[in-house]
Amino acid sequence: MQLIQDPPADGPTNMQRDLDLLESLGDEPLLRFYQWSGNWASYGYFQSEADAIAHFPNADLHFVKRPTGGGIVDHREDLTYTLLIPKSHKLAQGQRADSYYQIHQAAQRALAACGLRSQLLEKEEGEGPACFVHPVPGDLIDATTRKKLAGAAQRRTRHGLLHQGSILLPSLIDSPFSSSFYQHLQEALAAR
Repeated sequence: MQLIQDPPADGPTNMQRDLDLLESLGDEPLLRFYQWSGNWASYGYFQSEADAIAHFPNADLHFVKRPTGGGIVDHREDLTYTLLIPKSHKLAQGQRADSYYQIHQAAQRALAACGLRSQLLEKEEGEGPACFVHPVPGDLIDATTRKKLAGAAQRRTRHGLLHQGSILLPSLIDSPFSSSFYQHLQEALAAR
């Protein structure tokens, strides 16, 4: 599995980078970790910017549309990654729910390797347009507090599977944890 760690960039640059990587994807899965330059939130392909702004009316945020679905994500306090799987790979050929669960099982193992216990959610909880207040089956929740830790959205194209994920760990973004988590996630995904 190829690994890319990109420097911080604005929202449109980050989203375009994912699309460019998907269109040029070869035969090997690619895992990209990236950060945001400035205060950014993203919203799903089927949402409007007006809805995203309404959800954060007084926040000093810029907004960008993701090429995947899902809810509104405030990226000021998350670790963001993208997993790109070639169309020929069995994970890209299966059902969305199956690939979502398998990728989040790998994320769960990576969190556990870093000392954080989480659980895969079995049924939908909460409601609303924000990703981290509306967990869906396959999302990761904190085993103790039951708060959502990880969510994602997917898109399949003729090139393969685009999985854009977010891990909500505000106190750990710039700590040694992030590098350790990246390594463990890469290993867990490669084992899949």
